[in-house]
Amino acid sequence: METTRERTGATGSSDALAGAGMMIEALGVGHDYRAPGLAPTPALIDTDLRVREGEFVALVGPSGCGKTTLLNAIAGLVMPSRGRITLAAAPVTGIRADVGYMFARDGLMPWRSAIDNVAFGLELRGVAATERRERARKYLALVGLEGFAEHRRGELSQGMRQRVALARTLATEPAVILMDEPFAALDAQTKVIIQDEFLKIWEQFRRTVVFVTHDIVEAVTLADRVIVFSGRPGRIIGEFPVDIPRPRTASGAHDAAFEHLRTEIWTCLRQGMGAP
Repeated sequence: METTRERTGATGSSDALAGAGMMIEALGVGHDYRAPGLAPTPALIDTDLRVREGEFVALVGPSGCGKTTLLNAIAGLVMPSRGRITLAAAPVTGIRADVGYMFARDGLMPWRSAIDNVAFGLELRGVAATERRERARKYLALVGLEGFAEHRRGELSQGMRQRVALARTLATEPAVILMDEPFAALDAQTKVIIQDEFLKIWEQFRRTVVFVTHDIVEAVTLADRVIVFSGRPGRIIGEFPVDIPRPRTASGAHDAAFEHLRTEIWTCLRQGMGAP
């Protein structure tokens, strides 16, 4: 089976990306986890990934295949055992201020209000108190929580907490946004609503996004390209441009083209896991 589709103008945002420069390059990346007295455990091998400025790329694959490891390496949280990674042509040697990272759990500080949680990254960057609160308020409004600025974590629903976490990620206005299953903990209805909200925000700002998910429907709905990983040790076994025009909605009806692409990705994923 052919697992990689190479087609000119295949992505829904190809015109917007045609003149975009390369934002992320991961070349020959591999990573081993090491424990005292034990042989190294390879998590990721021989991985090449290039992401253009303003592109939305989704990574799918089985648990433990190295998707999060690659995301952490791009973020500078871990240094890969092999290969190199650059952001905007500069080597990644540690955590960078122009990269935002959103996790599956909201990670909100329960003693802080929503607005102070959103402002936290700005505080770490030394932004003045008045400016950071103004910017935090702007991004809370963007995710539909302008009336909840002074509420604390315990006073917010799970969906609201993830909206606050999203606003916190956006508030630093990063060039690159890394997202590790950010909507996985939500119920199905809330997940679709927040996916739609995030798509509208992304369409407005067009930041470069690398998005890890186990949900193929989510990947096809959100991304310009879907990258498929094998089982551990992970390597890229498929690359699928998404032909569906933007703007899209997660709540919209899925047409035949959507279902065909979802089936192609699922077949590739199953074969990468050794399933018949």
